[in-house]
Amino acid sequence: MPYITTPTSNWENRRARRSTGTGITIRESRPVTRRRTCVIALPRSCRAAGSQPVHWPGSGPVDGSVGCRWSPARQGWTGTAVSPLRVSDRTGVAAQKRCCNGDQDEQGEDQQECHGSILGCTGLDNNGHFSQTGIMSVQQTHSTPSIRLSATSLVRRLGTEPLDGPGPAYRALAYRIRSAVLDGRLAVDSGLPSERELASGLSLSRTTVAAAYTLLREDGWIDSRRGSGSTLRLPAAATGSSRDLVRPQPVTGPAGIFGYPHLDPEEGIDLTTACLPGAEEPVLRALEAATAQLPRYLASDGYSPLGLPVLRAAIAARYTAAGLPTTADQILVTNGAQHAFSLCLQELSAPGDRVLMECPTYPVALDAVRAARRSPAPFGLEHRTDGGSPWDMELLATTLRQTAPRLAYLIPDFHNPTGALMSEADRRQLVAAARAAGTVLLIDESFREVGFAATDLPLPVAAFGDDSRVISLGSVSKAFWGGLRVGWVRAAPALIDRLAAARSRGDMSGPVLEQLIVAELLAAPDEALARQRERLAHRSAELLAAIADLAPDWRPTTPHGGATLWVQLPQPCSGELALLAPTVGLRLAPGPRFGPDGTLESFLRIPFTQSPERLREAVRRIVDLLPQAGNARRVGVSGFLA
Repeated sequence: MPYITTPTSNWENRRARRSTGTGITIRESRPVTRRRTCVIALPRSCRAAGSQPVHWPGSGPVDGSVGCRWSPARQGWTGTAVSPLRVSDRTGVAAQKRCCNGDQDEQGEDQQECHGSILGCTGLDNNGHFSQTGIMSVQQTHSTPSIRLSATSLVRRLGTEPLDGPGPAYRALAYRIRSAVLDGRLAVDSGLPSERELASGLSLSRTTVAAAYTLLREDGWIDSRRGSGSTLRLPAAATGSSRDLVRPQPVTGPAGIFGYPHLDPEEGIDLTTACLPGAEEPVLRALEAATAQLPRYLASDGYSPLGLPVLRAAIAARYTAAGLPTTADQILVTNGAQHAFSLCLQELSAPGDRVLMECPTYPVALDAVRAARRSPAPFGLEHRTDGGSPWDMELLATTLRQTAPRLAYLIPDFHNPTGALMSEADRRQLVAAARAAGTVLLIDESFREVGFAATDLPLPVAAFGDDSRVISLGSVSKAFWGGLRVGWVRAAPALIDRLAAARSRGDMSGPVLEQLIVAELLAAPDEALARQRERLAHRSAELLAAIADLAPDWRPTTPHGGATLWVQLPQPCSGELALLAPTVGLRLAPGPRFGPDGTLESFLRIPFTQSPERLREAVRRIVDLLPQAGNARRVGVSGFLA
């Protein structure tokens, strides 16, 4: 019988059993080290869909299973999952769980729920990969909140404006909490403060707060359990599952980065990617110089898993010039920043690990986390239209402390999609909070070189931390041209060697000619960077002017650099807007695409990488579509309009 070994939470010293109709058994024990291991025994009726035998260090091959083992050196669970398992002729599975204390057997048995803390690790929860393949269907249970918000943090997120209006105060408070969830300011699965604490923080009566919680509970926005408090939820209708709007049929053919077909520039305006056209003359000159150097490399085999030495040295020199001393052996050249992120994700975490991510965040990174079966832990950013910092560092430190994620992926340099720039003081706090939580920081610096002309850049985040705990990811796609698929990782030399060994298992090396082109560009980058920065600053100003003229009720951010605006629309209909946009020759990336939990329906990302004329025309088309999108939207969220 095959087994699946996986980490579990700190269960109490007692046994528990759940009936099962399929024979799946979960055994949990606590060894002498007090590290607990959970083993799921699968019956013969289980069949692996396309899986291959897996071999773990210290164990034999296991057919059709998933294995994890505790690594004292990494202080984490290691292992690689195979494809999800299927059960033949079964529509659902319950789990039978037995808890033991070492080698002691206890005679008493009592029924206990198998919560997300154990089921989430194995994929047996409602949202796990087993559920998606049909192996299991369980009823959702009340799970432990990811973080517990203090009254002070919640009040700061809700705003200090008085709860005035024609209706009762408790309805206004409930509406404000719902809006904060939908806008991404409050993460789903966050624990709310007690009624007494929130009443004190808002200077309201406890009766008012209790009535607001009751309304939210009845409408499905919070779950409450005596002794465990209240936890934020997102009703199923909020994600659009109950809408009856007829969706357009999927279009076959090559898909773009967001899954949409590419638009011919003559046929429409594509606002799904945030990358400028290339800096023509500097790139062409670099190509000519690189081609002249290529013959000397033809005598070798062309494989360089770490990257060409000349390019590694050039990247290290850029970091040193920015105030972060760096040597070439701290650089690993990759095929873009996304490749660098995926490589770090696979090597430095295991399935089931939490990865803290901003909300909103870069959606392709979010896709990579989900595909790797890691659990995204969202940290909500405040929507600022005055150019202020959207990062609440106190809440970020609390989130790191309470969720203890294995990794944290952040974009502090001209954040995508908000365009915000994290201050130097906040960077110090970030590194200190991550160090205290034992979290490795993955810092995406893809937009760092494209700040507007007057922007004074703070030191890189890695300047405030240990190179083994703060890993920098970079790329030339935004600075020079997206067609140059060259990125990098900056970390401690030992970690670079480890990542290079992992990289060679799936990608032997990067293209030599492209690396030579980038080395030439980095040797004399000023002309190309000045051209790209001028383009972005001008187009950002033109886009903001077009919004002020054509859509004065929109609330866009004011970026310091980067390539995108994050716009709050007057109503939550960005999903419907994206569906209707192709009918008028537009491609849009709706707000929920940038968050992990179906929120952000009121937001839209608009890159300013098109020409000013096309940007103004795009705004005009969106404004014309908004009434239709609002009318088409099926408001299935109970109580949303209360």
